[in-house]
Amino acid sequence: MSLLIREITKDEYYEFLEKQSSFSFLQLPSWANVKSGWESKIVGWFDDKKLVIAGLILIRKIPKTKFSLFYLPEGPVLTVDYAKNVVDWLSPLKDFAKKNKAFAIKLGPQVNVKTWYAKTIKNAITDNVYKKFKDVDPDRTNPFGLEIASKLKNLGGLQIETDDEGFGDVQPRYVFAIEVKDKSDEELLTNFSQEWRRNIKKAEKSEVEVMQGSFEDLKTFHDLYVETAKRDKFRPRGLSYFQKMWQELNENSHNLSLLRLYLAKQNNETHAACLWVKVGTHVWYTYGASSTSGRELRPSNAIQWRMMRDARDSGAEIYDMRGIAATLNEKSPLFGLLRFKIGTGGKVVQYVGEWDFVNQSWTNSLTNVLNSFENCIVPVIKGNGYGIGKANLAKKSLELGIKEIAIGTIFEAKEVIDKDFLQIVVMDPIKDLDKSSFDELKKLNDKRIILTLSDINDASNMKETPIIVEVLTSMKRFGLTANDLKSLTSYQILGLSLHLPIENSLDGKINEVKNWIRIYDEILPHAKKIVYLSHLTKEEFIKIKNEFPNYLFKLRLGTKFWLNDLNSFQIKSSVLAVHDVKDEQIGYRQRKINDQFIIVVSGGTSHGVGLQAPRSNTNLKSRITAILSGFLEAFDQHLSPFVISGKQRWFAESPHMNVSMLKLPKNIKPPKVGSEITANLRMTTTNFDSVIIN
Repeated sequence: MSLLIREITKDEYYEFLEKQSSFSFLQLPSWANVKSGWESKIVGWFDDKKLVIAGLILIRKIPKTKFSLFYLPEGPVLTVDYAKNVVDWLSPLKDFAKKNKAFAIKLGPQVNVKTWYAKTIKNAITDNVYKKFKDVDPDRTNPFGLEIASKLKNLGGLQIETDDEGFGDVQPRYVFAIEVKDKSDEELLTNFSQEWRRNIKKAEKSEVEVMQGSFEDLKTFHDLYVETAKRDKFRPRGLSYFQKMWQELNENSHNLSLLRLYLAKQNNETHAACLWVKVGTHVWYTYGASSTSGRELRPSNAIQWRMMRDARDSGAEIYDMRGIAATLNEKSPLFGLLRFKIGTGGKVVQYVGEWDFVNQSWTNSLTNVLNSFENCIVPVIKGNGYGIGKANLAKKSLELGIKEIAIGTIFEAKEVIDKDFLQIVVMDPIKDLDKSSFDELKKLNDKRIILTLSDINDASNMKETPIIVEVLTSMKRFGLTANDLKSLTSYQILGLSLHLPIENSLDGKINEVKNWIRIYDEILPHAKKIVYLSHLTKEEFIKIKNEFPNYLFKLRLGTKFWLNDLNSFQIKSSVLAVHDVKDEQIGYRQRKINDQFIIVVSGGTSHGVGLQAPRSNTNLKSRITAILSGFLEAFDQHLSPFVISGKQRWFAESPHMNVSMLKLPKNIKPPKVGSEITANLRMTTTNFDSVIIN
């Protein structure tokens, strides 16, 4: 039975958390206040009226769109009785995310999957044949955790695989932990390596003193932290982050968490500093820093030894030294982290890890393209709407926060004119002699419509109309020359348009843009410094954009925007009839068919089935394919786009206007009448009966 999900108050959440023996501090309501730049919601899952699961959702808005990312760091907080029924709590979360326009969910419940003890890992390192933890048989597996991970994957979860040089997830999937409950100092030290015990004694002999610091001492910690960041080449957080962390975890968490600062000093000079966080029976070492000078005093060993014992004395069961990389490769720059921690004799714990669930793969694809081009895209909406429909594309543009679009012809404007766009650019030229086009423009009577002028002979009817000037590039399609621009000094010009060829080098494209911008500036200094471009890769666009910082560049993008991820689409056809044919004549031309099934499916020439747009045969393979296709078609042998049992099937005869007849061998089980099959068709040349956007 699916659980019900709704937002809950902080008080409801705290009451729930107080009943849990332990959970991640990243799921505390107060943690949301530490994460500047993120919004947040607290949600609860209910079985009838009983709150059984809860979680903090951090929300990152996607710039210039209405969409966001939902992130539950080390959450949600699951209870044993309900955790395993993943679909019961994941499905409501997905629905909640969709309603709140979240294009993706990232979550990582804190459930362990596998455990390796220090001795096992040391032996694996010595053997020198294992590359990662996953190559080593674990000492313990948790069937409960394995089942949750399996269900998350089966329900569409995506997980970034860790590699030798990284952690993979935002929060660590592998951590190093020490069991401290009821352990004496002697018992803890017994598990330490000889090197660790020596270093602790050395720190004691060197009179390294470890003490707890105050809020004011965070400045000392941060100075060391910045030094560490510079040495280890990572970007440090600001002091205010740690000050906020102190305030929220110590003062605003209903006494559910405790944050301490530890300092290792010798002669009043601080050589190492660490942050220690406790929630329930779990203590985490979260941030550490050390100076380059004084390392021979072994302050890092001393400070860890003190924090470990204080964790035990506070009632904790686990002292968690947090993340390690997945690698067992001693040459990896991240191996030192494991070497340091494994000396404490603890264990490596693998969690379920973080999983991504994309609610709308098409929207996710569009958002990725927008971000790649720094939100400088003007989507092109023309023709058959790339198979999706112009009205659907207009609606999706607005959902993404896009306020300017481009259309092919003036006659396409009526399909988008009712939408709330600020500017609608007509890309194709309106010829001066084309009375019907200007009649349509007059009928629409909308100042948001911007025409493109690409032939000086068409300029007379555009004196009162804002225009974009398209110049003649090496495409040699159509466009204005430099001399043409000289007669446009009194026109209202909103930008320069360059239709660049696809097959040209980056330097060639930059030089062409540079040359036309120079001409544009010289002849039309009053014109707006906006340039519309086409046919550029992300790298080319960013390079050109950076070359001319005084100009605003906009990239017109059609197919590579709307159809960037073809896996987001599925074309389906209905099975209308199935006939068992043996030595019979069928179809308009009464061709004889031997022992086969004839499958009648929806989709014919009126939909674009059997009509193939020409492609460039630029290599030997494509030319041979074209020759063979032509040879087969001469004998009325056409491979259809319809897929049955994993293969495209042959037409029984040329497609009809609304349906097609397919041949299927008798050794293949035919689909049932009323079922659906898939088809491989070009989106830009197909007219669909209906388009469903999930």
